[in-house]
Amino acid sequence: MVNENWENLKRQGQKAFKAQDYEECLKCWTSALEEAMKSGPENLRIATSCVDLAQLYIHTNRHEEAESLLNRALNIREAQQGKEHLHVAECLSLLARTHLAQGKIEHAEDLLKRTLEIRQKALGQDHPKAGESRRALGNYYSLVGRFQEAEPILRQSLTLKESPLAPDNLEVADSLKTFARVLRKLGEYEEATQYYERALQIKEKVLGSDHLDVAEGLRSLANNYSYMGDYERAEPLHRRSLEIFEKNLGSDHPEVATGLHNLAVLYHRTNKFSQAEPLFIRALQLFSSVLGTDHPEVATTLVSMSLFYESKGRMEKAESLSRQALGIYEKNFGSDHVNVGMSLRNLANICKTQGRMSEAEDLQKRADQILGAARH
Repeated sequence: MVNENWENLKRQGQKAFKAQDYEECLKCWTSALEEAMKSGPENLRIATSCVDLAQLYIHTNRHEEAESLLNRALNIREAQQGKEHLHVAECLSLLARTHLAQGKIEHAEDLLKRTLEIRQKALGQDHPKAGESRRALGNYYSLVGRFQEAEPILRQSLTLKESPLAPDNLEVADSLKTFARVLRKLGEYEEATQYYERALQIKEKVLGSDHLDVAEGLRSLANNYSYMGDYERAEPLHRRSLEIFEKNLGSDHPEVATGLHNLAVLYHRTNKFSQAEPLFIRALQLFSSVLGTDHPEVATTLVSMSLFYESKGRMEKAESLSRQALGIYEKNFGSDHVNVGMSLRNLANICKTQGRMSEAEDLQKRADQILGAARH
């Protein structure tokens, strides 16, 4: 009778989850857990109900509660089924997600590695679940900036992922884009272009040419061309991306400000100063009004504007903007952050150009200390 009640409650919870009735789902799965506990404290139905509830909590951003349930499920499954069982891998995979969502990044790597080892051993490396785990590990390495480690894992994952899925699958597009970003970080811009373009083609075909994901894809491709110094191809992509963001979000959205900033930087780099300046000013006003005057995006725009005015020889204006950016970065990130170091270096260059050598030397020394520490 206990087993039958548990099965019914589990099924009802699944039905409610699919219908996005999360309150009803929570009731059903909490009752299922209580029903499972009637059969003893270490039975596998408890583990299953804990995992069900944890997935609901992950979906509703209650990650701390999810983590507690997953640890309970993991202990039961390891004891009852052994440490290399696929149900154990399920717990490890979900635990990694909760750690990442809570910012416990250092704990996630071992969980992701263990998940991959179990699934590859049990299912073979070509199985979709093994590919999912491989991709998760590659994404983790990309997230923490370990791009050399991410590249071969994601390349293998992408090769295996594209074959069984339709070429117009959005998951494939997301994987292509992630891999393109890794290649860009490694300086492989030409190859990255191919993957950005393929991802964009899929998203345009599936979602339509005016979708926000298409605008984001256009921006990524444009930025990659800018890294290559190919501003001629970057400009129309930035323009089209900005148009889509404005059409979907209105003219007072941070994404629009980012688009304006990107175009302004491009015009600065191509010596189109008269086109760059009004876009910088509009981007700064928009970021300040929407996000607040002390937001890091405001500081980033101030840095770009400082470099712009420095290149025009307007050193007092450049210095004022650079000092504003420095203050915002220090307020948000503390005095030893890499952005603070970069701002100090920019300020040192401005002082040097103005002949204030002693001040420039002091600023550069502080910048070197911060940036040197960041590299170790």
